[in-house]
Formats: sequence, C-alpha cells, structure tokens
Amino acid sequence: MNLTGTVLGGRYEIAQKLGAGGMAVVFRAQDTLLQRPVTVKVLRSEFAADENVVRRFRREAQAAASLSHPNIVGVYDVGRQDDIHYIVMEYVEGRTLKDLINERGSLPAEEAARIARQICEALRHAHAHRIIHRDVKPHNVLITTEGRVKVTDFGIAGAATGTTVTYPGALLGTVYYFSPEQAQGRYGDERSDLYALGVVLYEMLTGQVPFDGESPVSVALKHIREAVRSPRQLNLRVPPAAERVVMKAMAKEVERRYQTAGEMLRDLEALHRQLVEWRVKGRRPVSAPAGAGDRTQVVGAASPGLDDSTLPGGAVGRNGAGRGAAGGGDDGDEPPEDGPEAAGTPEPYADLDDGGVTARPPRRRLSRPAVWLVSFAIFFALVGVGLFWVVQWFEVPEVSVPNVVGLTLLEAQSTLQQYRLNATVVAHEYNSEVPAGQVIDQNPRVGAMVKINRTVSLWVSLGPEFIDSVPDVVGLTWREAKISLEQAGLTVLESDFTFTFSETWARDRVISQEPRAGAGPVPRGTRAFLTISLGPQAGTVVVPNFVGQNIDAARAILASLDLSEGTVTQVASDKPDGTILGQDPAPGTPVAVRSAVNFTVAGSGGSDPGGGGSATNSTVVSFRVPESPPVQNVRVVVTDSQGQRTVYEHEHAAGHEGRILVTWTGDTLRVQIYCGGVLIQDYTVDATGG
Repeated sequence: MNLTGTVLGGRYEIAQKLGAGGMAVVFRAQDTLLQRPVTVKVLRSEFAADENVVRRFRREAQAAASLSHPNIVGVYDVGRQDDIHYIVMEYVEGRTLKDLINERGSLPAEEAARIARQICEALRHAHAHRIIHRDVKPHNVLITTEGRVKVTDFGIAGAATGTTVTYPGALLGTVYYFSPEQAQGRYGDERSDLYALGVVLYEMLTGQVPFDGESPVSVALKHIREAVRSPRQLNLRVPPAAERVVMKAMAKEVERRYQTAGEMLRDLEALHRQLVEWRVKGRRPVSAPAGAGDRTQVVGAASPGLDDSTLPGGAVGRNGAGRGAAGGGDDGDEPPEDGPEAAGTPEPYADLDDGGVTARPPRRRLSRPAVWLVSFAIFFALVGVGLFWVVQWFEVPEVSVPNVVGLTLLEAQSTLQQYRLNATVVAHEYNSEVPAGQVIDQNPRVGAMVKINRTVSLWVSLGPEFIDSVPDVVGLTWREAKISLEQAGLTVLESDFTFTFSETWARDRVISQEPRAGAGPVPRGTRAFLTISLGPQAGTVVVPNFVGQNIDAARAILASLDLSEGTVTQVASDKPDGTILGQDPAPGTPVAVRSAVNFTVAGSGGSDPGGGGSATNSTVVSFRVPESPPVQNVRVVVTDSQGQRTVYEHEHAAGHEGRILVTWTGDTLRVQIYCGGVLIQDYTVDATGG
C-alpha cells in the first residue's frame, strides 16, 4: 500500500510509511490545518470490504479516543475516503520498547521499573474507563526521545463490562505475553493486562521472554502449565524485590495476582524509589579479586536495604554490601542482596579512591584455637541478640488499621495517632472526584492487623486540575472543535453532541458550546457539549444543476422538489432548442420550497425543445435516518446501464429526512440506501416512472 503524497480528509498529507501490522499500515503524515506531524493508521485494502474488520478498526479509534493520559498515544480523528479507512493519532518521536530490548538486552532494574511504572499508569487510566488493552507487549510501548512511555494500539481493546468480543480461529494479541486464561480462550479482565505487564517487566530485566517454543501453541501451553523460571536465575543483578513484583504479576491463578493496576503501581513506585535511593547513595560494584568466580564486591558506606513492606511477600531488606553482576559491572542502579561474605572473598578490602581500587596489606591471621573461640563467641552473641528481638517483636501489640480515606490529611493523621500508628504522605495527586486535602487511598488496607507504630502510606488529593480558559470553537467543524478542546484538556464525546438544522450555519459547523468560550478556570477533563449544524432545516431545498438538460425534464424535477418555474428566456444557440444554458439561483443554493427558478434556454436551431430521444433520466431519492444511533452514515448506491456507483454519502443525525436528485441512464434504476452500514431500502425505478 503506497499512499505517499495522498491527502486524506482534505488535510492529512501522507509523507512516509512507518510500519505495517496484520490489519493496518502506519504512515507519518502532516496535518496541513494545524501544521503538525501526525501518525495515520490505514486499514489494509483487503479488509476494507469486511464489515466485521471495519467495525473492529473503528472500535480501536473509539476505545483510544475515550482515553486522555500522558502515557497513552492520543487519537485525533477517524475518517473514510473512498475505500480508505483511517485513524489519525499523535505522532511520537522515538522507538518501541522492543527495539530498545533488542539493542541493549536486559535493562538496569531502575530503568525497567521506571518504564513499567509508566505502562502501569496508562493501564490504570484505561481500566478506570472500563477499557482493557488485551495486547500489552513491548511492540506496543513507545519510548519518546525525552524518555516518556506511550502505550498504543488499543485495536483489540474491549469494554470491561459486558461480553468480550472474540474472533473464531484467531488468538488475539501476541502469544508470548498471553495470560493463562487468554491462552485457554477464556475471558480476560484487567488482571490479564497486569499479567502481560509482568511478562514485559521480566523481559526488560532478563533480556528474554519467560516462555518460548517452536510454535504459538507450544508457547501458550507453557503459559498454562509450566512454572515461570526465576528472573534472578538469568540475571544475578535483578533485585529480589523486583523479582517479587514480576512473580506476583505472573501468577497463574488470577486470585494470586495484583487485583488492580493501582495495587501494582504502588509496588512499582516503591521499587523505583528504593532503586533511585541506592544509586544516589553512590554504592557501585568493583571487581572481586581472583578466585571470586563471577561475583563482585560492593564497597561504600552501609545503606538500608530495600524496604519491601509494601512489596509482595512483605520481606524486609538487608543492610550491607551485595552481589554484583557476572564479571563485575559498573552499574550503580542495583541494590545489594547479601553481605560482603556472599562474594566469597571478604579480603582483601577495597576502597574507592578517585575511581581506582587500592588493596590494603593483608592482616596477620589468628591461630586456629583463637579463631574457634572468636567464632563461638560471635555465634552465641548473635543468637542472644536474635532471641531478644524475637521476644520484643512478639510482645508488640497489634491493631486494626482504621479507614481514613475521605478524611482530610490532619483528620487522618489524628485518627492514626489514636491507634498508635504513624502516617506518611506518599504522593499528592490531581483528582476530579475527591476535594483537595482529602485522602484518596491508603496502605495497608482497612482492617489489616499490623504492629503498633507501623507507618501507613497515604495518597492525598490536590483536587481537580484546572484549565485557565476554554477555547472558542464556534464556527469550526466539529472535528476541528474536538481536537482544539481535547488539546486544551477537556473531554469531548460525540454522544454529547446535539444536532439541529440551521439557516445560517453550514453543515457540521459548531453553533454553540458549553462551557462557553473564555470560561475558566474549569477542571481538566470537564465534558464539553457542542451543538452542531445540520444545514438548512426541513422546508428548504438545494437547487440542483439544470444546465445542459431539456426544459421539459427540468420542469418535472422542479415539480418533484416543490419548486416553481420562473421566467424562461430564449437565446440563439447551436444547442438543441429547449436546452438549458443558465439558471438562477445557481446550482447548490438552498432556497425555500415553492421558490421560482429562472432559466435561459436555447431558442433556435437544433432538435425539438422537449429534448425527445434523450436517454438521461432523473429521479428524486428520499430517505429517513433511523432513530438509533444518534449519528449515522448514510450511503446511496445506484445501479443503471453505466453500472453500480455511490452517488451520496454523508453523516446525519437520527430522524433526519433527506432528498437527493439522481441522474441515470437506461431502462431501470436500482436504488440501495444504507444507514450505519445496514441496508434499509432496496427498490427499482423504470424509465416510465414505475
């Protein structure tokens, strides 16, 4: 499919091909109206005649257009030109996550956690709108040049409520990222997306997918039957906390997985914060001495280990130096796992000095009896300390975590203090439903039994984010208005459009808007309501083009359109007598019914003024749009001696009544009228008027 240079919708000029998938081809284009680059996804021509495929293609646009989030590729427009169905999307300068993994192999844990966190943000927003992606994979994750993650391709997304659409004989998505329930052909919900995200995180940490095979079926069976190989078996630098996130997300039983994207997002945020802290503290591995195998020794000031209290498993991290990557790297992103002894060579010690490693002189060794005595003393001391802390732990009373969601921050802190619990604010977030200063969420959950003095994490609302001023879209086409309002931060749904006839506004132009132009500040995400013109109301008619026709044929058409004949002026011409040379009003002019149309006709020479023998016939085709849905595409197809052709196609509001003039040749004319792709009328007209 080569569309380079083609202009779609009168504004999107195709520049170059970017890629192709099984159902569509993706192009880079220029929006000549707004002067910006866009991405245009065009349905493959072999699918254009398949109503099911076209419906699925349109659903992709509808699903993605209802979402507005910084981590989701935005959809600007959807249209059709002849047999070309297309979607216009945000152009993202960058590359796919799959390209990044192929180039670099495994990614540092901090980078992988950052990317996974942004993917999870996108999924949380989609799930909140009852949209399931169903095809989460690195190929559908774009990384911008600034490092922002953008999730795209909601082509097989479905509403989370109601029945999931399936396609017989085809498995949706990519089998390497299937959840077990998808591999079995069962219903997949939000937790299926989280399983796929777990697979993506696994691939980022290890450089390979968890299951591979000779065929898609064998891979699908492994997702169902085989246990996941530990990521740390493939990459020693994977932190235990990151591994726990992966393993919980990829649990085969849906009840053991993360139940919501928000739950997984909190663990990813905690993991990323801890990895950043390790990097900031300056701990980095240096090569171990000979004989240490593939381990490294980490030097630097001791720093707290990963606090996994909010991560799956609830284990507390360990202090001290940890294990490096095979061969010893220089990546300070990873937290250590064990103490220096884990490296197998506690001596010689190493200090960082201007980036170099200086070995200290070996100390004099103790005699064997002294070593045994010291060892026993240390052992019993550790046992004593351990028993002391165990006793202290079990003696600490427990309390049930109260519900502080919906309270102000001060009220929440006071309530938790009454239960001898501490409070910490994890983040402040914009929220259109929760007033500023109130708690949106908490962790641990309400009713959880915890030790006193435990810290409860709180998420506090900033209230709705506001837009300073609403743009003026009156007079724009509804598509232009939709783009302008969405870019400003408002929500525009076609179901919120009101259509009405207008004598002053052309069809598809915005007559009025709410919120009004210049209003502000208004909350971001506020729904905008538009009133759209349907053109002249019933009681008017558009004057057809009579030039070249015989005056007698024109009189018949005037009668059918409820128009009257005005003055007829004859002039000398080499045309047959009665041929119309000019008219007033001009063709295409809307006029009131029963208005007069004046003609200039040939009055000398030629054939009979009645135009006898002409093989051209004219017929008025009337239609009425069904009551549902609110806006439908009306298409009129005719078949005559010249063959089949589409003579009219336009979108109209439900209940609209229209009439069009069809000129045809031959003995009979077949008329087929489609509304919303459904045939509603099919009849035949013969040349005698039957």
